[in-house]
Amino acid sequence: MTADNSNLFLEIPDYPHIKTLTQAILIVMGTGAVLMAGLVAPNAIQIFKPFLKSGRRSNYERERIRQAVKALHRRRLISYQEYGNETYIEVTERGKKYVRRYEIDRMELPRPTWDRQWRVVLFDIPERQKPARLAFQNHIRRLGCFLMQKSVWVYPHPCRDEIDFLASFWEVRPFVRYLETPDLGMSEAAARRFFGLL
Repeated sequence: MTADNSNLFLEIPDYPHIKTLTQAILIVMGTGAVLMAGLVAPNAIQIFKPFLKSGRRSNYERERIRQAVKALHRRRLISYQEYGNETYIEVTERGKKYVRRYEIDRMELPRPTWDRQWRVVLFDIPERQKPARLAFQNHIRRLGCFLMQKSVWVYPHPCRDEIDFLASFWEVRPFVRYLETPDLGMSEAAARRFFGLL
C-alpha cells in the first residue's frame, strides 16, 4: 500500500470557506489515502494552524487533529486501513461526495470576453427526482445563469464542464442538455440586459 502525502504540504485554498478542522482535514486529503502519521507531522500541522489555538504545544495540536480524524470516521467520511504497522486513512465514497460538494460551493462560471454565442442549459428531470432537480436548478441560479423559460437557462460564456459536473453530482446527467446558439430569438434582449451586454 502506498499513499501520496504530497498534497498535505500545500496550502489549503480559500480558507474563509472552510469552517472547521474536520472539514479542512477532509479537503486536504482530497479523494485519496494518506498515512495517519503524515497528518500529525510537524509540517502538516502548519497547514492546519488557522484551525488550531495559537500558543499550544505540538502534542496538543496533534491530539486535536487525531480527534478531528475520529469525528470524520464516526461520520463515515473516512475509513481506516491497517497495512503492517502503519495506519492509512482513506476517503470513503460518502467523503468524496462531501469534497465534491465543497468544490461545487466554491464554483464560479467563467467570464471571458463575450464571443456572441449563448450557452443554453435545458433539463427535464423526472418528478421522482424532484430534490435533485431543485438542487441543480438552485445551483444554476446561484452561478448567475438567466432563466429564459421554465427549465431553460442561459449563460453567455462556455460552461459545459461546470454544468456536466453539477449534473453528475446531482445524478441527473441523462436529463440535462447543453447547447450553443448565436440567437435567442425574442428572449435575446432580455438576456442581454441581464448580463449587461447591450
